[in-house]
Amino acid sequence: MKQSPLHGLASALGAVLRKMLLSVSVLGLALGIAAAPAQAQAQFTMKLSTPTIGDITIEWMNAFKKGVETRSNGRVKVEIYPASQLGPIPRTVEGVLLGTIEATFIASGFLVGVDPRYQIFDAAGIFDSIPHGHQVMTDPEVQKRMASFMNGKPAQVLTSWVHGPNVMGARKAVKSLADLRGMKVRVAPTPMQIEPLKKFGVSAVPMPLNEVVPALQNGTIDGAIVSGTILTAFKYYDFAKTAFYPPSWAVVVGAIVNRNFMQSLPADVRTIVEEEVRKADAVAAKWGQDDLTKSLKLWEQNGAANVYLSAAEQKRFLDEVVATQMPIINANAELKRDYEVFSAAARKYRK
Repeated sequence: MKQSPLHGLASALGAVLRKMLLSVSVLGLALGIAAAPAQAQAQFTMKLSTPTIGDITIEWMNAFKKGVETRSNGRVKVEIYPASQLGPIPRTVEGVLLGTIEATFIASGFLVGVDPRYQIFDAAGIFDSIPHGHQVMTDPEVQKRMASFMNGKPAQVLTSWVHGPNVMGARKAVKSLADLRGMKVRVAPTPMQIEPLKKFGVSAVPMPLNEVVPALQNGTIDGAIVSGTILTAFKYYDFAKTAFYPPSWAVVVGAIVNRNFMQSLPADVRTIVEEEVRKADAVAAKWGQDDLTKSLKLWEQNGAANVYLSAAEQKRFLDEVVATQMPIINANAELKRDYEVFSAAARKYRK
């Protein structure tokens, strides 16, 4: 039977469609093969916890996140949890030790219960400023000492750096050391803060950062020792009008990371993480000093006062604090050696 022209056209179209479908199938197979290696790559999530917000710690985390995610081509996802979103300080430390949180960034005094050597960061007279602290912390001998912190623990050192000067945000006017007598003041749970303050008649109350604001507002405490920029980040000026600055006593952030997490990373990814830590340290050092300058001005713009001791009282404060801290330092051979190494580095970079 003679086929119609339409039948021939249909056959031709069918052949074309079959070729197109075959091409699409081949292309899809090729794309699937090409994508297979990327899909096979392990994905790691790194949760970073901090009790602070809008400060040097967040800036550090942002720089670290950008560097690690970019250089790892997405193999590592960095999640930032500020303002105690993953729990108060003691719980986040436990989380890192247990492996439920990859890393936490806290005032070093809250790590003393895990490793007593973290007391070194609360020694008065070592860190003059954030830039000076960065120089001390990146000194090769200091780096060697810090690398041995947390030995034998489920967590290891990620980094440590100077957050800012210790400041007492107070509900009442504090103009001299005599004004401290009888005050109840929030501190980190370390003898290096608690014992010196007793010398000045202060009742030291260890307390995680997330509890400080309500405690100040309701009068449970009269003041709180925190880093300088925390005063403005948490708007302490609404309920505490005095920022009292003791001399040469800094707040150091101790960042720890779960040891098993770090060991689970492929070697190249672990190298990226370690390198980006150092880069973020440098970013934070510059940003932190600028932020402190802004914070001082913002504090005064909101009707609060920045108070410094006279030269004579600054000397008295440092003399008494150091004298109180030295028996604590000398009682631990490793801590004593830490103090010697840190002090030598501080002198080297002091102008």
